[in-house]
Amino acid sequence: MDVRTGSSPLEEDRRTLAAWAILVGATLSSYAIGAEQAIDSTRVVAALVIGIGVAKVWLVAWRFMEIDRAPHWLRITIGTYCLGLFTLLMAVYLLA
Repeated sequence: MDVRTGSSPLEEDRRTLAAWAILVGATLSSYAIGAEQAIDSTRVVAALVIGIGVAKVWLVAWRFMEIDRAPHWLRITIGTYCLGLFTLLMAVYLLA
């Protein structure tokens, strides 16, 4: 049992597998959205693909870099970073 989280190794493996499956699903969905252009507006497609990418950054940091076990200030910093990254990327895309 992990002393920090109170969870068993099997539960940790399940969480890691779930995070991996979400990352694979997000990668495939962003590819499908971008390649098929299922939505007519390129701005909406770009916003979705950028949003999915930033969500993947957050999930990798949260699960695989163990930010979920980090001090509260660091979790807030990562969340703020991801929100700022999305905002900056969208601003650059829309202003270009």
